[in-house]
Amino acid sequence: MEGEKMRNKISRYEENQVDRFLYDLYLLWGGNLDEDMCIGEGWIVYLEGREKYQYDIGDAEYWEYVRTNVKKLFLDLRKIRNNRIRIESRLSLNQRFGEEKEEIGAIFPGKTGDFANYVALWDYAERLGSIKYEILNLMNAREEDYDIMRILHLDKEDYYGLKKELREDFLYYLECA
Repeated sequence: MEGEKMRNKISRYEENQVDRFLYDLYLLWGGNLDEDMCIGEGWIVYLEGREKYQYDIGDAEYWEYVRTNVKKLFLDLRKIRNNRIRIESRLSLNQRFGEEKEEIGAIFPGKTGDFANYVALWDYAERLGSIKYEILNLMNAREEDYDIMRILHLDKEDYYGLKKELREDFLYYLECA
């Protein structure tokens, strides 16, 4: 019994390796899914595989097994999420109608805004600094958080810190406008 507990114990090194591996997989395939949920579900896949198979932490085949199963899991979670959103938001213009490839909202003409306010807003954004401006440009282009971090070579802590600063910057902008 004691030997079994020791054999199943995860070292701090293994825990860090798995966390890093699962986070990288989340950045690749997690997209707009909840990060904590994806990492937690990834751990379940890892631990279930660990119980089923004899492996060494340096075993590339085992890591490939985990990668493949985590990818499948993320795809399943995305399907569940998308079906839930479709059900919850039947009036959304982002839905596809029947077998159409284009979203419903694409057939409606764009709303024209106030050009002067648009220019003033982007001028303010540019004055916030190049990194914040790049983040805003990528967000405006509808890039996902994980893509923005990858494109701008930002780690998670720096990126979310900058997003928090941007929120504060734009609250200030709205108060002064």
